Amino acid sequence: MHEKHSTFEILSETRNGYLGVCTCCLEFNFAYKNLVLTFNEKDMFSILNWLVENENNPANVVNMHHGKERVYASPVKNIFLAFNIDELKEIDVLITEAQILWEAKGLAGQR
Repeated sequence: MHEKHSTFEILSETRNGYLGVCTCCLEFNFAYKNLVLTFNEKDMFSILNWLVENENNPANVVNMHHGKERVYASPVKNIFLAFNIDELKEIDVLITEAQILWEAKGLAGQR
């Protein structure tokens, strides 16, 4: 997790969060509402794409009292990630924009 400094670049941002990367160590940060996840490039895009791709998986559909209807088990026992459909659509936008920008920077030799 990175503080604001010159080596951290926001790749995509919405009013609820962002996806960025430390250009020194290539640690990716996904911050969305009260959730912050940090990973290497491969794992970050893999996990976020998995969230969106499995939004209609019956194993993840749980209508909770607070309006979240998609629940994902984390690798840590007893910790779950809960989203509603609108949040997953917003996360999809973050991922798509970030992947396009990151790939373009790679092709241009800017990373």
